[in-house]
Order: sequence, then structure tokens, then C-alpha cells
Amino acid sequence: MISNKKQVIDEINTIISKVAGFPSSELEEEISLRDELLIDSLKQMEIAAKTEIHFGIALSEDSLAALNTLGDYYHLVLDSIST
Repeated sequence: MISNKKQVIDEINTIISKVAGFPSSELEEEISLRDELLIDSLKQMEIAAKTEIHFGIALSEDSLAALNTLGDYYHLVLDSIST
């Protein structure tokens, strides 16, 4: 089970880094998913699927569509884990 917020964020960064090809050390909450990380809808679905499997959660398509920044994604996943 996930022990803390930092661990969750580190694991999310690893997933995003692998899919988007962006160094995890450069990922920050303020980064735009679309404009800076160039995550299109296909990559977003791949990231979501890997995240769901990794954490054993379900993320709604509506919630994913509303995301703008990496911080938004962190909060979505953290909220899903805690419920």
C-alpha cells in the first residue's frame, strides 16, 4: 500500500516519464500536461491505464478531460487512492 504523498507523486512521475519521454526529475506540479509535456489524448489514456493498474483505482474520463496541470493529475490520483 502507498505510504505517503511523496511516494505516490514519485510513482506517478515514473509512469509519466516513461510514457511522455520527459525526465521525471523535471516534472513539477505547475507543468501543463498538453502544452509543456505534449500529452495528447492517446498518451493521457495510456498514463491513466498504467496509473489505474499500478494503484488499483479507477479514474473517470470526465475527470481526466478536466485536467490541465500535472498537479491536477496528482490530486486526482491522491483523491482516488484515499477513497
